Amino acid sequence: MSTLTAGMVRFLLGPSNPLLPLLAGPDLPVDGQRVPDSIRLILRLGANGTDPSEPVTTAARDGLDRVSVLLGAGAGRDIAVRDVLVPGGAGPLPARAYLPPRPSGGLLVFFHGGGWVRGSIRSHDALCRVLARYSGSHVVSVAYRLAPEHPFPAAVDDAYAAYAHLARTARTGYGARRVAVGGDSAGGNLAAAVAHRFAAEAEIRPCHTLLVYPGIDSDIRRYASQNRLGEQDLLLTTASVDAFIEAYCPDPALRTDPRFSVIGDDRLTGLPPTHVVTAGIDPLRDQGLAYVQRLRGAGTDVEHTDFPGLPHGFANLLAAPEAYRAVVALAGRLRAALA
Repeated sequence: MSTLTAGMVRFLLGPSNPLLPLLAGPDLPVDGQRVPDSIRLILRLGANGTDPSEPVTTAARDGLDRVSVLLGAGAGRDIAVRDVLVPGGAGPLPARAYLPPRPSGGLLVFFHGGGWVRGSIRSHDALCRVLARYSGSHVVSVAYRLAPEHPFPAAVDDAYAAYAHLARTARTGYGARRVAVGGDSAGGNLAAAVAHRFAAEAEIRPCHTLLVYPGIDSDIRRYASQNRLGEQDLLLTTASVDAFIEAYCPDPALRTDPRFSVIGDDRLTGLPPTHVVTAGIDPLRDQGLAYVQRLRGAGTDVEHTDFPGLPHGFANLLAAPEAYRAVVALAGRLRAALA
């Protein structure tokens, strides 16, 4: 995709392109679901940004950033931003604050996806702009430390420290009366860990948790969706997840730690209302469903939204109309939760 411009991508994936169905290839159902033309074309073009089997390098990380920027170009450009620093587990962390034109009094502390080894403020810039634009809430995207340079629990320590600071300073720093925590994929894992960690601390307890196709269990092979979809070229494969887990948590003895495999945490009392979002053709889909059932069994207020035909990572594919509409819908639910 690196040879395409943002304008070319928007045309190729948009409804005004009469050749889109042809370019997208055969309309074959995946797991019994129809995959939209725009998503099929993205899959054919290869939007993963890098091969997960390759060593984690600056160039490999830049690949994901470049593809995400290309597929999100132009989204939410009316949102003002400012780069800030927030406390982390071992020192200050870069963060980016998104300031909606008419703030509604809410703040979302956001953690990006990327398998704990990739992803950045840059890769998730367009997503955060759209969330801020349609939720009316301030969004602060935190650049936590990445593995393998900083293995578990560095990222979760950063998430705890950054969230606690932003929650305590939300009113003075952003005029926010209500604070939510959220993230996608690996960032959803961190957001869930934060919600569990601070559930009993009334002063800074999140009022809402937004988890977009979260990975919340290191034991991936016990989920049917992983076994059905993990060998297909759907932007996230079983080999990818294995590589991410190995880099993030190289010690197998730590992989059941509830700060990582959040689904095994027994501290379920007082968790905030939670919105779990799954993608229909995502190998991680059944993890999300299992977490929904676990929270419901504990009496947590849980909303579940599934987007059939969309893959893992759809929130970074905003040039695809179906993905954009899905993110706008999520922002609308966030607006209601923070009202």
